[in-house]
Amino acid sequence: MHGNQPVGAGQTMPPSANDQPPSYASVLNDIQTEQARFSSLTTTVEAQTVSLIQTMSEEHQFQPKKLAKSLVDHLIEYFDLTDTQLSPTGNSNNSNIYVNDQNPIEPNLWNWVDWESQLYRTYPCGDDDQLRSIKNSKILEQVEIRIDVHFAQNYHLFTRLKHLTSVKESIGAWSLEKMVSFLEIKEVLRHNCLPVTPIIQDCIRAGFFPRALIDDLYKMAIPDSIR
Repeated sequence: MHGNQPVGAGQTMPPSANDQPPSYASVLNDIQTEQARFSSLTTTVEAQTVSLIQTMSEEHQFQPKKLAKSLVDHLIEYFDLTDTQLSPTGNSNNSNIYVNDQNPIEPNLWNWVDWESQLYRTYPCGDDDQLRSIKNSKILEQVEIRIDVHFAQNYHLFTRLKHLTSVKESIGAWSLEKMVSFLEIKEVLRHNCLPVTPIIQDCIRAGFFPRALIDDLYKMAIPDSIR
């Protein structure tokens, strides 16, 4: 064939570079760009809402908290969020997390001791402490990427993640301030040979993870598990 002659019947075009699936880095970059836009919008809306509640409460001599509570009830009804409820646990990590049947808040429904043993080796150190090393780096990396994608797609949760006790104790509050993704957190965990397990358990307690994600993470290390 010469020039720009059309492809005849039975002939196939050679694969184009555009036909290749996007790389993980490309997808993550798109997600992070989108999450930055959403985070900026959320910050703007939150600031305007708080300002409006305070201004109107003062003007009409009502308690801001009472007006805010009424507004929350209205938004739940208006946007059909009635299938969720405020977390009944009183979790100090974040008492405003919404949970439902698909967001279990009891980590003990999964055997995280067995799960962790598939990813880390432990060595006694002193009376009660233990040292760890990574046992299965490939599976651990899959776990880390899966968690990172979840928080990249739900960036409002990442801000709350940084306030969890297990995260602050593992990373340090000062270091967390500038972190913008879970991959930064996991780098510190790996460097210090700290397991990701306590963070996963805290995320479940706070209602950050849907059941499907928890099951996926669990089966990465224990594929034969049935739930």
